[in-house]
Amino acid sequence: MQNKILQFLKSNFYTIYWIFNPNRTIDITPQAVYNYFQAQYRKTLGFNNLEVHVQEQIIYRSKISACASLEHCSFCGCPMEELIYGNDSCKNTPPCFPKMMDKEEWLEFTKTNNL
Repeated sequence: MQNKILQFLKSNFYTIYWIFNPNRTIDITPQAVYNYFQAQYRKTLGFNNLEVHVQEQIIYRSKISACASLEHCSFCGCPMEELIYGNDSCKNTPPCFPKMMDKEEWLEFTKTNNL
């Protein structure tokens, strides 16, 4: 049990640090917590086990985000992997990427934007 706790702390060090960082610019809300766990769930399932429209959106988000090459978002300080895998859109104005869409919305979005 102690090994699992240590493994969790090591793998989530930056996220834990961000939560307790007094210089954090974004508040922790129930929606943000849900988004974090949604991202963790998707990462645990593995990219190849996600639905195709979710895979495509993760790739799309990672390519268009201004912070994609960074470990943390330069706007809010959130870990980029959680932002890209989660349901929420980018909190920057204007946002780097939209919220995660369902299959029909994503199909319409790709047609409208020639993706």
